[in-house]
Amino acid sequence: MDKQTYIDTIKALYPIIRKTEQTTKSGIYLYERTDEKGISFFYCGQAKDIFSRQVSHWNGYEHIDISMRKRRFKSSKNPYGWTFKILEYCPFDKLDEREQYYIMKYLKEGRQTYNVGYGGQKSKESQIREQKPNRGYLDGLKQGRKNAVREVKVFFDKYLDFTIKDSPTKIKERKYNEFKEWLEDGE
Repeated sequence: MDKQTYIDTIKALYPIIRKTEQTTKSGIYLYERTDEKGISFFYCGQAKDIFSRQVSHWNGYEHIDISMRKRRFKSSKNPYGWTFKILEYCPFDKLDEREQYYIMKYLKEGRQTYNVGYGGQKSKESQIREQKPNRGYLDGLKQGRKNAVREVKVFFDKYLDFTIKDSPTKIKERKYNEFKEWLEDGE
């Protein structure tokens, strides 16, 4: 994390640190916001250490993490930002049960959720919405190759011709056909 991102993160977390006591306890927390159209969104989470979990949200890449960094906290200049509150402190063995309770409560109120599941660490089979599969390094390389082939294909379709140099040989014909197949793979 670069210095400016670190400073922004600390500034954003300062209201949480200042307004909450005992943030190192386990419990259930809530982020909520209302957008420009009046639609209410929420994210309910559980944490063994609430403060550490909030820091991880500001450094993470889940849907809620990205939204929090984009929309920031609610203020007079930012009326559509997120608000944070601790719903309750509870022992570690009750976290799943209490998180599920609050998620269902807010869903029944008609709010839109950023939660992927209905809560609880063990109940990942009960998903609220489809979760995108994680993409790795090789997936990125594969997509980059496809994008490059598409761009090259556009050049040859619109502006260029490719032919065999000099007199054709079996090797030149084979390479010519390989190049044509390579261009077709990008589609």
